[in-house]
Formats: sequence, C-alpha cells, structure tokens
Amino acid sequence: MNKRGLSTVITNILIILLILVAIGIIWGVVGGVLRNTSDYIDTTRHTLDISIERANLSSDGIASVKVFRNSGQGDFVGISFVFEDDNTGEVFEKRFVNFNELESNTFNIDVTTGDLFLNGIYKVSIAPIIKLESGKEVVGMIADSYEGIQIGSGGGISNGTSECVVSEDCGVDTWFGDYFCDGTNLLRYKTIHECLLGICVEYDDLLTYEECSEGYCNVTTDICEAEPSSCTPETVEIDCGVDQLLGTGSCANETSVVEDFQDWSCIDNECVSDIFVVVVEECFAPDTCHDGECFEYIECENNQDCFNLYGPGNVCVEGTCEAESQVITGGVVGNVFPPGVGEFFDSLDLPSPSIENLVGYYIYFTTGQHQGVCMQIDEHNQAVPESTPYIRLDVSETNITSGDLFDIWETNYGCSFA
Repeated sequence: MNKRGLSTVITNILIILLILVAIGIIWGVVGGVLRNTSDYIDTTRHTLDISIERANLSSDGIASVKVFRNSGQGDFVGISFVFEDDNTGEVFEKRFVNFNELESNTFNIDVTTGDLFLNGIYKVSIAPIIKLESGKEVVGMIADSYEGIQIGSGGGISNGTSECVVSEDCGVDTWFGDYFCDGTNLLRYKTIHECLLGICVEYDDLLTYEECSEGYCNVTTDICEAEPSSCTPETVEIDCGVDQLLGTGSCANETSVVEDFQDWSCIDNECVSDIFVVVVEECFAPDTCHDGECFEYIECENNQDCFNLYGPGNVCVEGTCEAESQVITGGVVGNVFPPGVGEFFDSLDLPSPSIENLVGYYIYFTTGQHQGVCMQIDEHNQAVPESTPYIRLDVSETNITSGDLFDIWETNYGCSFA
C-alpha cells in the first residue's frame, strides 16, 4: 500500500492562510480597542460646560428650558434633555448649528410625546452632545439639573414672593435671541411676565415675531421675503409697482431738496427695483434749504444777530442786516434845564415829535464834557406846536452845556461805537 502525503507547496499555502486569519482576528480585537481608546482620548480633551438658568412647564405640556454655555472647548452640536416624573424618565434631543460660549438659548420641548405623567414632572437634566474629530457624536455626562418644575411655574422667577394684581406689575415682556423660520412666519423667543394667583411668574416662549403675510420666511436667511413675481415690460406698473418718491425730503446742500426715488423695471421676467436720489426742488437765492424744505432766507431776527455777524453799527431791518444810519448828525444843544442839572435840553435840530418821535433812540455827544458818551432819550416833546422841540435824557444830572454837538442813533450799537 503506497502512502500519500500533502506536497510541501500546499502545506505552506495552508500555513499562510491560517496566519492571515489569525492576524484578522487579532486586528479586529486590537483595532476596536484602539478606536475606543482614540474616542475616549478625544472626549477627555473637551472642556465644554453648560448649565440651566431656568426651566418651566406650560399647562399644554411645552417645557421651556434656558441653557447657558460656559467657557470651554468642544464641537457643541446638541443637548440631551432628560425629564423625570415619579416613575420614569424620557430623553429628548435638540440639535443646533451655533451655540457660542457665554451665550444663552431657550429650548422648547413637547414632553407630551413620551410616557411621562405631566403633573408628575419635577426634574430636568441636561447633557451636551459633542461631535468628535472622527465625526462620531457622543453624549457627555449630565452637566446640570433643575428640580421643582411645576405646571404653569416660571422657572427663574426673580422674586417668588413678588405680589401683583396684573401682569404689568411684574415687568415688561422682551424679545431676545436669534430668529427662526417655520416656513410661514418669523419666530423668536420672548420673555413673558405674568401675574398668576397674585405672584409674578417669568418664563420664555417661542412666539411669532413677524407674519410673512406678503411672502414667505426664508429658512436660509431667517427673514421674511416677498414672493418672486413674474412680469412683462409692457405691464411693469401692474406687475411690479408704480415709480414713486419714497419717504420725506432732505437737503443735499443749501440750494436743493432731494428725495429717494424708486424705479421699477422688468428684467428676465422678474421685477427689479432701483432706488436713487433725485432733486425735487431748487431753492433759489435768497431762499435756502432747511429740514427738506425751501425757506425764505432770514439773516437776522434782532439787532444782536447783526452785531454777532458783522460787528457794531449794523441793525436788523426786515430780516436783513444793514449798516445803521444816523437819524441826526451834528446837532447843536440849545437851552439846558433845569440849570445846573441838565436833564432836559432843546435844539432847533430836533424834529417835531409829531413827525418823528425819538423816544428810545440814543444820543452821542461829540463835544463837551460828555464827549464819547451815549445816553438814551426818555422823552421827546414840544411845549406848543411852534416851540423848539426838547428831549429828556435817561440821566437825571448831566454836565452838558449849550453849544455841545451831538449825533442821534436809532440803537445803541451805532451810538456805542461811533
């Protein structure tokens, strides 16, 4: 009987195959350990930390939890919310794109979708969902918990003993945070202050911030946008709108009133609006533009304005500054009385008060002891129509004498700087 054995070649091939199988089995075990170790090392590098600022539960089963992200590293992609009643717990996850450090965000969770007993929910806990460098997402350890949730409670009540009669006693409702689109309307979180059973309650709710009634809410930009309309160049006014001025006028300079003008056109069957500035009115001199209107130019309202603009010797005449002219130049003092006092004097150079009354005008002496002095005229009169006119000065005792020369000015500006 001949004995047959395996050839050396076949034996070697079998040995190689057995070695490869053994290597595969060993690598499966070692690779899994290495991958788990790598993920563990990646997880330990994250220092992300979050906390609950307040939490409440509405009567219709919508929980509102305000979360604050503290300083710490990690690719933060979501939060795992754990709600507990007396018998069980339910986990709800919320995902997001941006949740920056040192920011707060409020999350609304419908807890009626699980097996929780609504009236028995008393606690919520949160754990961060972190995305590792490998792309794998892991749920971290419980970061914070909030106990004592009650239906209708205002987790985060500023003062649980604050008494109130109406909600206005508790504070002003305010919008905060980012905007969200639900496809139809623009949503935003709002802090609500309510008076419940005489106690102030504060909570956050996601409400409609703006109704996109004339278009839609763009989920990419989170803004209301108008529905694109088709048009033809022949029907542009009907399809797109009428060219028109917008808003109110403004001054481009002192001589032009301008307004924004909206011009509609139809390009590639789509309405296109171009807004540019046009001149709607020219203000011709001496008028000037002010607050979007042409006004008659008024240089002055009183003599002081002219003094500030041009210095002494200028007065305001019907809104325009003019150099003041003398009423009388080179008059001569006649009789002075009472003698030795000089409160009154007459002069043939004075006009009759019936023709021009000088009361309130100013007299400037060019000679005598009062040379260079201005005095105001308190009285201008005549004893009889044919007599010499006289004046009484605002100084009861003077040293003026007969023969002194004087000028009379309408104001004390010209008089003071004569």
